[in-house]
Amino acid sequence: MKLPIKISLIASCISIVFMLLLFDNVQNQLIKSKNDIAIKNYKKDLENLKHTLDLILSKAKNTLTVISIAKLNDSNVLNRFQNRFEYYMTNIDEISSMKYISLNGKELIHVSNKRLFNKVDTKSYLDENIFKVALTNDFFIGDVYFSQNNEMMIKLSKSVLDVNSNKIVGVMIIEVSMSSIQDLMSDKLVDFDAVILMNKNTNSAIYKSSMAQNISNEIFLTQNDEISNIVINKNKYLVASIDYINGHLNMKFSLLIKESNLFIDINKTLNKNLQFLLIIIIISSFIMFFILRYMLKPLNILIYDIKKLSNDISSSFSSKQEFSDEIGEIKYYFYHFVELIKEDKKRISDFNKLLKIKIKDEVKKNQLSQELLMQQSKMASMGEMLESIAHQWRQPLSIITTSSTGMKLEKEYDLLTDKQFYLSCDSITNSANHLSQTIDDFRSFFKQEKTKKAFNLKDVYQHTLNLLISKFKNKDIEIIENIEELSVIGFGNELVQVYMNILNNSRDELEIKDQKRLIFIDIYQENEYAVIKIKDNAGGVPDDIINDIFEPHFTTKGERDGTGIGLYMSKKIIEKSFKGTIVIGNEEFYHDEIKYKGALTTIMFPINLV
Repeated sequence: MKLPIKISLIASCISIVFMLLLFDNVQNQLIKSKNDIAIKNYKKDLENLKHTLDLILSKAKNTLTVISIAKLNDSNVLNRFQNRFEYYMTNIDEISSMKYISLNGKELIHVSNKRLFNKVDTKSYLDENIFKVALTNDFFIGDVYFSQNNEMMIKLSKSVLDVNSNKIVGVMIIEVSMSSIQDLMSDKLVDFDAVILMNKNTNSAIYKSSMAQNISNEIFLTQNDEISNIVINKNKYLVASIDYINGHLNMKFSLLIKESNLFIDINKTLNKNLQFLLIIIIISSFIMFFILRYMLKPLNILIYDIKKLSNDISSSFSSKQEFSDEIGEIKYYFYHFVELIKEDKKRISDFNKLLKIKIKDEVKKNQLSQELLMQQSKMASMGEMLESIAHQWRQPLSIITTSSTGMKLEKEYDLLTDKQFYLSCDSITNSANHLSQTIDDFRSFFKQEKTKKAFNLKDVYQHTLNLLISKFKNKDIEIIENIEELSVIGFGNELVQVYMNILNNSRDELEIKDQKRLIFIDIYQENEYAVIKIKDNAGGVPDDIINDIFEPHFTTKGERDGTGIGLYMSKKIIEKSFKGTIVIGNEEFYHDEIKYKGALTTIMFPINLV
């Protein structure tokens, strides 16, 4: 992607992020402002409902006060009541009906906005609160209810006073329509999701708009007069409530609106502004792209030169055009830096040639050193074998000498029989063959093997033991073998040297121990590897030197008795020629119910079975 495009995209992204942050801040401010306005409007709407209800009840009370004064000595009192009822019914729209109840609870007059009823209701009002409370408390306001034609109504009552005797003679009951309140609540459904009117005396709903039908009454009854938030079916709502208490009447008005609906207008406005800002950002990005493309033309030339130089540092520059701005300054220092690199490259090339010569010399010296160490190791092993051969030759030479001397004496005294002669000759021949085999074993150890070939691990071990066995027998060292027939690919003579180094080390340590002397040889296959384990009971390797035993020239025997290269060369042979590992550690074990401790050498290398 070209740099101008990248910069334009980055600038656009930064602008968008900044715009979104600004958008979010503006949105929060508008929401807060809208929320404050909504709270004020909620309170205003609720106060308006409360004020309207106050007006209705006040007018109803005034009407009751005027018409509830009677003169019982007036023979036309009932007619006058009826005329008053009809007058108020005609002039006050809110009054739906008016009744006059005598002290014995019987209805005497009943005027409605439809027709006149005289004593049509025969029921007794003696046990009804609207009658009883009016007799004791003067005024009584009943609960709000709905009529048969679904009109919201409320009843008020007041005792009737005889002005002559100053006694209560009955009760006036008026039924007042609250259609204006009902209309107001219906109007609020345009702005709100739900309008609720609760009767706190009975903890029941007087009026609920359809959306609030499934919402528990308890939610609205527990609201205070402040604006609060509630969650219904995972939706957030604002609830505004106000209590209305007037005598017995105890109600609560509540308005409910979903928060998301409150912010629809805000989001519409902000979305329009967001679209406009996005268009401005896109246009600005295109303009910025072309400006940057022009400004970065010198940089493109420099990039072209850098690509050429990356492929061939000796190539020339494509343009010598100079620029006076910062890019020109970068170009100048870059070209100067390239010239320095060219000079350094020549110096490094000369140094590398010299270094190759030195490395070659050091490698040659290292090879000579390795060969010398190998030769020293073989010479040390040869000394061990010569000493062993000397032990092995003593008995055969003694037999040859004894047999030849015996035959000579027996011949001189004429005692030599044919049988004795042949037995002595066979003994001399067998001893000579044994001496010859020992020489062959000795020669094969020093025979150089140029190619890897298949050999049997058991045969190589036995061949090694034949060279060393006399010294082990002389020191009463018992060798316990557990060996599998296992063929591998490699240099057998090199493995003889490894066997010899390890076995001689064990023998040297066992010589100084006054105990039963044991060496255990285990050779077996484990998965695709050959495993050789050689263990003794000489007490093990001291912990403070066990990590150094494979170092060249490290020995615990002193300079006269050891060269310190046996284990070092054994490690090199196993790792280099056999691609394996050799590890020496200490182990405690039991043999014939006796506990021992000794060194355990473990060798592992790939089999490559033939």
